[in-house]
Amino acid sequence: MLPDQQVSAGRSLERAGRAREAAGTAKDLSAAVQLEFDFFGRGNVSIAFQYQGTITERLFAGAKSGAQAKEALSFLWTICRHMGWQTHTCDKTASPSCEIIRTRPSHMATALKLLDDVDATWRVKRGLAKVIAMASEGAFRGDANQHGERNDG
Repeated sequence: MLPDQQVSAGRSLERAGRAREAAGTAKDLSAAVQLEFDFFGRGNVSIAFQYQGTITERLFAGAKSGAQAKEALSFLWTICRHMGWQTHTCDKTASPSCEIIRTRPSHMATALKLLDDVDATWRVKRGLAKVIAMASEGAFRGDANQHGERNDG
């Protein structure tokens, strides 16, 4: 019989107390241990492999150098990492993204233009800022069952 079932069977108070303690210990020991990364924590982004492959090929074909294509890829995955919940837009604008991937604003502008040119992203003006949006068929952060309803990009 499981420890928590022993409590409800309760033939004696002492036995029920020990069973409660054992049930608590068993529950503590069965809890998942968080290692370095939290896969399920804040809702991960789903990225279509076909999108990743196609965009990678387009970037290398359209960039002036391999380094330029790689920097654009680095920025693309930063955009994915910072997508809002149930949306295809990035929570970060270009300026804070420069700090995240440790690049200069001129390199960021080049990377953004390249990403726009290969249809990986586009920018939407919201107030005074330009928000970076992803191709909706390529990446999504949120409840996958809601993707079709949110696929307005």
